Amino acid sequence: MSTALVNLSGFFYGHNEFMFVLSGFDFILGLFLSFVIVTKSKHLGYYKYYLLNQNIADLLLSIVLILGRPVALTPHYCLFLVSLELKMLKN
Repeated sequence: MSTALVNLSGFFYGHNEFMFVLSGFDFILGLFLSFVIVTKSKHLGYYKYYLLNQNIADLLLSIVLILGRPVALTPHYCLFLVSLELKMLKN
């Protein structure tokens, strides 16, 4: 079976509240981790900036996943954002 024939649209179009709760919880934990890295890790030196960089990238990815709900087009390396697409089609 080809990957193009697998129907994943129900998962992406029918996001439930549980996914938003998990993403929100991840975002809150990421903010707490940023606070801990900045304030409580004086002895790490430059390594704390690498940790902070990784954490900020994770927070930005969480925001994109919450607001955009990207759908991957599997045989190729591309995606589109469902929620932004639906808002544009409604207008």
